[in-house]
Amino acid sequence: MRQASHPKIILLSLFVLFLHSLGVSAQKKSFAEISLAKCWSYSLGNRQGEQIMSDGNLVFIGSHGANIEALSLDGKKVWFSEFGGGMRSNLLASDNGIFLVTSTSSGDAIKAGDSKLRLLSKETGIMNWSLPLPDAERHFLESYDGSVIVVSSSGPIQSIDSRNGTVKWRREIADGFVTKPIFTATNLIAAATGNRIFSLSMATGEIEKMRQVGFSVTALGVAAIDRLIVGDERGNVYFFNGGEKSARPFKAGGKISDVIARGDEILVASHDNYVYLLRNRNGSRQWKIRLASRASHVAIYADSYVVVSTSFYEHRAILVELKSGRVAVQILFDEDETAIDIRSYAGTLYVLTNLALHAYRLDDGSNK
Repeated sequence: MRQASHPKIILLSLFVLFLHSLGVSAQKKSFAEISLAKCWSYSLGNRQGEQIMSDGNLVFIGSHGANIEALSLDGKKVWFSEFGGGMRSNLLASDNGIFLVTSTSSGDAIKAGDSKLRLLSKETGIMNWSLPLPDAERHFLESYDGSVIVVSSSGPIQSIDSRNGTVKWRREIADGFVTKPIFTATNLIAAATGNRIFSLSMATGEIEKMRQVGFSVTALGVAAIDRLIVGDERGNVYFFNGGEKSARPFKAGGKISDVIARGDEILVASHDNYVYLLRNRNGSRQWKIRLASRASHVAIYADSYVVVSTSFYEHRAILVELKSGRVAVQILFDEDETAIDIRSYAGTLYVLTNLALHAYRLDDGSNK
């Protein structure tokens, strides 16, 4: 009887060891095995999505016709406001509410007295105040020390009190700006006509630095306090350390459309249908990934992935491993869906398409 029990004990021990090995391998799940779980989707109905933003408590959607709606973090509608016309700026959340610029026209045509800066209540979507802005195709908004900084593509730059709409200072330093400006803790950096790059104090509006470059700037990034990254129409990517330009720029095969700095890593999207990862310290290439068409959106997710969507041809987005450049996950949309905006907030990936807002999280067991 004792001899007959030994095989059972051995089999039981092997089974326990097998289960233990499964647990260990699950803890060491590789990037290639990750999956992305869809948390929820919110249909826009017949509205055309344009952009999204979150303040950590609500998610805000801007859609065609200057419609603004707020959702809870689980995808439930909180409020909806409609202003008509078009949106001319990014959505900006501040302690005082939500800022945006609207116009009476929805197309590219600019009408005199067309643009208005509006402050909305986060809780209700009701407008607190509005202020006429200079005529421009686009306005770029950023918060700074109780103010909203407004950079108008037609040239004017203003600092406006967030509480009451009073203009603190206004500067006109160029005939216009050619790409989206970037903002540091204290300065705004804007590429102007005439191949010039200005750095202004957001406290005073005074010009602190002006750089002349060879070609029209198409993308800007900041990798450190005084390290500026510039992409241009010829596919060059070069660095300014203080006032000095790097001697050996990186060269892509088409116009640079996006630059994202993250520590020692620089993500660059180009019209040659590639996304590149460069090293900040010397501009050398770590990897590149070829796309079916031009990248329309590039974003960092969970500090380990690059989310990329392309324009026109593909109804999908991809997650690429930041370290290796390998595709980890594909996000597939319906046949009539195209990615419009992609953002990451507090571990959730938000993908706005022309039809809906989708929320995803990494499905690694931590969300259960």
